Amino acid sequence: MNINQIKLLMVYGLITLINSTMLFSQVTYSGKGDVIAIRFLELEPDIDTTEFEKFALEEFNPAFDRTIPGLKEYIAKSD
Repeated sequence: MNINQIKLLMVYGLITLINSTMLFSQVTYSGKGDVIAIRFLELEPDIDTTEFEKFALEEFNPAFDRTIPGLKEYIAKSD
């Protein structure tokens, strides 16, 4: 095998790897509704809850609202 054949084989391998990765990756939108992922956050003891709630409502939620098409990301208060 000469160098050009080895390079071509490496390119074909890379293309196959990329295509198979895309084939088995998650579907970004199935058309069947929203996917909801809930993550629980625990605040460190030295964090003021009132300030954190203000940050979440006034800064975090508006900043991440639809920054990526289809993505909705919020911090919400719960029990």
